Amino acid sequence: DDASRLETGVWWDLNTCPVPAGVDPLCVRRCIETALEKKIGRASAVSIYAMGNLEYICSYFLEQISYSEIILIHAPCSVMELYGFLEEWSTSMITTEGSKGYTMLISDDFRIADPCLFQLFPGFTNFCAYPKDGRPLPLAEQRDPIVLANEFVWETLLFDNYAYTGDMTVREPLYICNVCNTYYEIFDEFFTHLKSEEHRTQAQEEDCKSRKRSPQLDLVGQRNKMQSLERGKQ
Repeated sequence: DDASRLETGVWWDLNTCPVPAGVDPLCVRRCIETALEKKIGRASAVSIYAMGNLEYICSYFLEQISYSEIILIHAPCSVMELYGFLEEWSTSMITTEGSKGYTMLISDDFRIADPCLFQLFPGFTNFCAYPKDGRPLPLAEQRDPIVLANEFVWETLLFDNYAYTGDMTVREPLYICNVCNTYYEIFDEFFTHLKSEEHRTQAQEEDCKSRKRSPQLDLVGQRNKMQSLERGKQ
């Protein structure tokens, strides 16, 4: 049916947008789904990827959110990994006949919550959420309202839709270490891996500071270029 053809990909930056006190981690998925359904006008199939440096986040919290079928991804250089995830997801939407794609980024990192990142993947309806104590600067600077269909304050999104969560069904989790390119279905095995010598060695080899910067990820440079072009037209 039509609802099954509506696909929404959500990328949640755990390091800058944690779950506030008073919110059950198991209910985050339903809060996001409800908020999106209100804006889209009908339900969509929502895939949520919670990413960031997971090594220093409470293991209980991580395990709880994963039980609502939120995929956990250890990606300490999240802006670099995010580009690859978005590219893969957008390609799958384009090749799926009849699909209509939506994207949502939840972050207070200006490199992630940047309209230029959305513009690299045209053809999707885009949403963004950020914490109440700070709207990322690139969003404040954007001049094209078409880039983002709606912005949410993270805490408001959760508390305004908390009453709609009801009973949550525990689902099969999935855990990914993007540093080592490994996948797990059991949380204890995943968390043990993050503390292992093998992982630490690989993390040192893949250290963010030593990685070559992709020109496609130079979002600040792209934004400045776009603004310069706009000024030249005035």
